[in-house]
Amino acid sequence: MTNQPTNLASNIWKYTVFLITHKRPFMSIFGVYLLTLPGATPKSIGLTLLAGYLAGFFFEIPSGYIADKIGHKQALVFSKISLLISTLLYLFGTSVSYFVVGAVFLNFAISFHSGTGTAFMHETLRGLGREKEYSKVMGRVSSIGFAIPIALIVLIPFLVSISFRVPFAVVALLDILGLVSAIFLVVPERTKEEIKEIGVHNFWAVVRECYRFGFFKYAVFLSLVMGLILSVSGYKDVYQAFLGVPIIYYGIFWATSRVLVSLLLLINDKVKTYLSFHQFLGLKLLFSLAILFGLGLFPIPFVIVPLLIFASAFNWSFKETKNHYLLDIIERSNFKATILSIESLLSSIVAAVFGFILGYIITQGSYPSAFLFLAFSSLALLSVSFGFILFQSYHRHHV
Repeated sequence: MTNQPTNLASNIWKYTVFLITHKRPFMSIFGVYLLTLPGATPKSIGLTLLAGYLAGFFFEIPSGYIADKIGHKQALVFSKISLLISTLLYLFGTSVSYFVVGAVFLNFAISFHSGTGTAFMHETLRGLGREKEYSKVMGRVSSIGFAIPIALIVLIPFLVSISFRVPFAVVALLDILGLVSAIFLVVPERTKEEIKEIGVHNFWAVVRECYRFGFFKYAVFLSLVMGLILSVSGYKDVYQAFLGVPIIYYGIFWATSRVLVSLLLLINDKVKTYLSFHQFLGLKLLFSLAILFGLGLFPIPFVIVPLLIFASAFNWSFKETKNHYLLDIIERSNFKATILSIESLLSSIVAAVFGFILGYIITQGSYPSAFLFLAFSSLALLSVSFGFILFQSYHRHHV
């Protein structure tokens, strides 16, 4: 046993502030704003997505490995610094190139947070003797992290009426607050054995651990689901504009998705209790395909707007349930941040490729044809991936 800092419990509210300030409420008008810049087209959105997600892809695993080496708190501080730089580039940017670089820094921030935040809070709860309450505690923390920014999301269209830059200025101030919360996080104590193991292992030893835990098949499936839905995100506001939906409603629609996420996060522990991991994955498969096929088959506002709300909420509503399932698989590993980063690594490349392809198809064809391409591609990829999971599970239990 280690002697934990007496104020370790303060990490719960500090990490809540971290999550609140990590949200990007301006994303509801990001694509429309980008298209106001000189020479910008839907391809520019695809290029921005491609650059950002590729940066995330190339830095995801190194960021997790660095976090395990230098400490999870230090990595979270760097995440906040990168996030602030990204926002400042969007705030002062006058061309598409600023947004491309901003997307790179945004994904640097995401890379240093994904996996690392989960591992840090898992260590915190373990130090508090509350490790088994992960889904419950983090479900509530994440719920608040989505709920509080809703007020700003609703205000975004009104702030835009002053200037497109005002929302970015407000978020920059929040980024500074988030950076302060990260700096004052309390580092949980680790045993000497844990510190020694992290010091002597190399990256390929971590890869071997993933194979030993059977982690890769789940990472591939979850990254496909996340990446395919994420590829839609850059086009949700411009698709609504194409369908004639007034921009003043965009913030309300996105706020609705955040309310949905916030409410569903509160029941993450219940989902973990009543569903097996494979049942959970099967439902993610069905809902993701329903969303993507709906976007391609029914190009009318009364259908598209609810589907985009669900798409915005989809990846985050049961995030802590998913993390708890994965932590159960790798609970004996001291490289949690590195291993959990694999899913985000793969989802980045999926989102980058399909986000760029969508931009090309939209420019050459139409929004419905692009989303139908995405839907049929998803059907093929997800069916194979989920089928492999079921096959391995059946083989393991019957051989």
